Amino acid sequence: MKLTSLEEMLSTEEPVNVDMDLIDDFPDHPFRVCMDAAMQELIDSIRESGVLVPILLRRCPNGRYQSIAGHRRRFACKQLQYKQIPAIIKDVPEAEAVIWMVDSNIQRYHIYPSEKAKAYQMKMEAMARRGKRTDLEKTSRPVGGKSNRETVAALGARAGDSGRQVQRYLRLNYLLPALLDKVDDQSIAFQAGVELSYLPLEDQKEICQYVSDKTALVTLESAKKFRKASESGNLENVLNDGMLSEVQKSNMHIPGWLKKYEKYFPAGYTQDEMKNVIENLLKKWCKGELKYE
Repeated sequence: MKLTSLEEMLSTEEPVNVDMDLIDDFPDHPFRVCMDAAMQELIDSIRESGVLVPILLRRCPNGRYQSIAGHRRRFACKQLQYKQIPAIIKDVPEAEAVIWMVDSNIQRYHIYPSEKAKAYQMKMEAMARRGKRTDLEKTSRPVGGKSNRETVAALGARAGDSGRQVQRYLRLNYLLPALLDKVDDQSIAFQAGVELSYLPLEDQKEICQYVSDKTALVTLESAKKFRKASESGNLENVLNDGMLSEVQKSNMHIPGWLKKYEKYFPAGYTQDEMKNVIENLLKKWCKGELKYE
């Protein structure tokens, strides 16, 4: 695989050992770090072989360091009670640090929709603050005007998300937190959550209560009906009349060959979206841009 500037830096620069108690979390870090099976595997790997890839830190004025990349490795080392961790230290502006932080995490296999939504929002704002600099990403221009489409496309480049898919994720930031949680646990389909994000917060609260009472899953079709009722000012009557009682789990059939790869995709990806990602990766492989090892 071709190395990006961030990956190349982590693989070529000489790391130093940094005291764990001098490292702070990145502010508003959107990606969850938890003790699960994958984390236990990482802990076991580090216990056996050490930290193979150094973490990336940003030097702070107070003499401490801010974690940019390697949050999971740092968490694993804490569980092992390591006193130090190998790291590469950079003096970079805040906006640059945000972009590196997002890019280093966005390709992880299991990312909740809420994580991507916040990450893309943070990166978009950072790219706007960075202004006209183009030394790291040729499409990074200020958000707004004619450059907006290029900016949105650049946001999803590392994760393989199209500009349209990035826009869907950004819309999730307008969801009531309780509804966004339901998108994460898949009781609200991803695109259904996008539809609901256009509703006023008061209407979102009503729908959240309705869905909780029904203990049902919201499909895209149902979300469109909620939105239409909200726009016509008829949402309360529709809910009271039980006209949306068909809210239920979508039993969309996923072919067996694709089902086994479903675990590698974020929640809410459709069959077509999964197929597109696989096809794009195969095209890159055929061109020699990806190498199988």
